[in-house]
Amino acid sequence: MTPVICWFRRDLRLSDNLALNAAIKTRQPVIPLFVFDKGILTSERISAARLKFMLGGLDAMRTELHKHQRELLIRYGKPLDVIKALIDETGADALFFNLDYTPFARERDDAICDALDIDVQTFHDRLLAKPYDIEKNDGGPYVVYTPFKNK
Repeated sequence: MTPVICWFRRDLRLSDNLALNAAIKTRQPVIPLFVFDKGILTSERISAARLKFMLGGLDAMRTELHKHQRELLIRYGKPLDVIKALIDETGADALFFNLDYTPFARERDDAICDALDIDVQTFHDRLLAKPYDIEKNDGGPYVVYTPFKNK
């Protein structure tokens, strides 16, 4: 049976994970993947505390997956290169992941979606409303919470 890939990024959780749930519903083997992105690891925005938190989340996720006889695949490199190599290695025919809304992540994710010749399914999982779904009457973003909440 052809596997599918579930790519974990910020969302290091198994319960209530839209991308993972959709991958499981295909009834195909699911390859849980996390990619240590060199660009992020060498960024000025990464700190020892942030890295420690991420490693703790990965360890907890790996432990939980072991309970279900699954292994978290952890790779290092550029996500597109890693995902392409994994598709070639496994014959996976779909990629599932939850969206991230930072400009860096949106650019990366768009490039990945455009470059792959397999089914790519993305999910709005982390927020109650997508960015820019709730705007002021003039079309701009809210900068004060109460009017945003009221709308």
